[in-house]
Amino acid sequence: MNNSISVLNKTLYNASSNITLVSSIDPNWFYSAVAQSSAAIVGITGAFLTTKLINQKTIIKKIETEIKDNKSKIRFLREKIRGKEEWINQIDREGNLKNVKDFLNDIIDQIDPDNPPSIDELLRMANESKKENYHNLNRTLLESSFNEEYIAEVKERINRSSLPFGLGNINFLTNIPISPSITSRKWERYRKYSDEIYSTKTEIEYLKKMNEVKNKELLTYKESIDLKQTWVYLAIFSFIGVFLPLFMLTTEPILMDRYKLHTFIIVSISWVILLFHFIKEISNLSGKGGKND
Repeated sequence: MNNSISVLNKTLYNASSNITLVSSIDPNWFYSAVAQSSAAIVGITGAFLTTKLINQKTIIKKIETEIKDNKSKIRFLREKIRGKEEWINQIDREGNLKNVKDFLNDIIDQIDPDNPPSIDELLRMANESKKENYHNLNRTLLESSFNEEYIAEVKERINRSSLPFGLGNINFLTNIPISPSITSRKWERYRKYSDEIYSTKTEIEYLKKMNEVKNKELLTYKESIDLKQTWVYLAIFSFIGVFLPLFMLTTEPILMDRYKLHTFIIVSISWVILLFHFIKEISNLSGKGGKND
């Protein structure tokens, strides 16, 4: 109990000593020192804000450049494989078309021209076939091949079935031209192009994901570059810590002496508020810098 009273008395004594010290200071020197000290604080804070602004804009510019470079790479890679994709698609179409033609040739004797099956029924028959080449036929090619000309071929085949020497059993499907099958050399080129297209598309997807991450990062930095609140704090402190003491220097000596303590308290409180905000901004900047690294 006695120790608590002693500490309290000591604190009150120190506070009263500070008040006495402030009261005994020459007013002109006091207001001049406060204004100069506050101006130095404003200068340091302003330099920090300027550094932060330059740092943020540099990072934003760097991210924007990286996004732009990635987009250029994506366009280049797409253009690089465009011709190869067209060649691969043409070969695939030829292969798919050949499978469709072979399938229609195999089932020609099962087709009733007066009651032809639907495309869905044909696909079911193909999937149930023992030949794996007929599985998963291209529906679009099947629809274009199973047309009126094909039905006419079926009817003509039935009409020729009575011809001697088995001539009616020969398949005559000529409605859709088929390119030559893939040779061994063409197959080697096909496989090479397929691998190259796959690896290039994988790289393109990686660059797209990178740009998604960088766009989010860019948005974060653009949002954090808003320093309006800090400028408001700095403007208020500039008014209280610099211009108010300078204004007091223009008043009567009695008035200057009377409001020395009030000025000291107001400036101290505003400095503490600015200091806490300043520390918070430094912490945020350090956090973003570490994350960026």
